Amino acid sequence: MSELLPEVGAHPGVIRARNRIVDGLARVTVVVEGGSRSGALLTASAAADRGRDVLAVPGDLLAPGSAAPLKLLSEGARACTGPRDVLALLPDLPVSLTAGGGLPAAGGVMTVPADLGMLPAPVREALERAGPRGMALEDLALVHDGPAGALLAALTRARLAGALDDVPGGVRLRPTRPSVR
Repeated sequence: MSELLPEVGAHPGVIRARNRIVDGLARVTVVVEGGSRSGALLTASAAADRGRDVLAVPGDLLAPGSAAPLKLLSEGARACTGPRDVLALLPDLPVSLTAGGGLPAAGGVMTVPADLGMLPAPVREALERAGPRGMALEDLALVHDGPAGALLAALTRARLAGALDDVPGGVRLRPTRPSVR
């Protein structure tokens, strides 16, 4: 995200402006990596100033990229050890992390997780038709009748819930294990 044209490269003068947009769009900010003078610290600070939750992924004490998260943790940021930590701060999202991966059912027919209600029906149906090949995000956008941001948010929730797999060129529904009778 940026107010600048795509051909404008990243440099210190634009990082703060770009990160201001990022923290404005996010309800939770997670700092995964950054040096002691990282733009991630600016983003976390701006998010905290807006009253947003800030999490940091703990890292190796000696790794230069761990400086920003460790600084935030020492200042009181919550530790982030996985998706559940983020989702706990977003209780209004319809996400279940209990969906399991597996294999196609007998005869090659794929069964899909029951919690796919988080995906818009046309998107879910297109993914079901695509089967194990998956679909490019651009193709999913063509069948989705809402804004791209809503589609990307739904796909992210489905990924976190374990209902989607990333495959070369796109995403596919994660097959579930067939029930044993």
